[in-house]
Amino acid sequence: MEATIIKQDHDHLQALAKLRDRAENDPDEEVRKFAIQQVVEIGKNDPNTLPWLKTRLQLEENATVIYAAVQIMAAAWKDDIANLNWFKTYSQYSQNPVVRGAAAQALARNWRDEVNVFEILCKCAIGDSFVRKQEGEDNPRQQALEAIAEQYPNCRQTLGLLQDLAENDLDEKVREFAKHKLAKLKE
Repeated sequence: MEATIIKQDHDHLQALAKLRDRAENDPDEEVRKFAIQQVVEIGKNDPNTLPWLKTRLQLEENATVIYAAVQIMAAAWKDDIANLNWFKTYSQYSQNPVVRGAAAQALARNWRDEVNVFEILCKCAIGDSFVRKQEGEDNPRQQALEAIAEQYPNCRQTLGLLQDLAENDLDEKVREFAKHKLAKLKE
């Protein structure tokens, strides 16, 4: 019986090692996303998994993989206060705009009622320094604004924020989104 448990533990560790390798090195972004999801699913209780995932977020270059990894991390560790603090920090200060936007959305989705989350999201919607360089890029200001409009539609500050960004945001897509959302909320 003990030998079986030891073998299962060994097999489990080998599987995690292979999945981590695929998440780090596979050229296919879909494979990397799936591998990250499996690492978290299989290794959520392993104390090395969350630090490994945070490192992956810093090293990964593909926006789709980064976004998925942030969402996976938020869902898997939403009861961890240290993780909440990570999301509060990275939604504002990550060097990577994909991480900032995804972290803001995850904050709103998973911790909307926690202290300072609304204020942090407003700060992201107003003050993120992102400048769109390519047509398909997601603007973290818009992602934070989307999260605010979705999670706090009845908050009086939401209408004021939408109005302000509809008129004043430097990014045309953010202005258009804010105008559209404002019109929907006023219906």
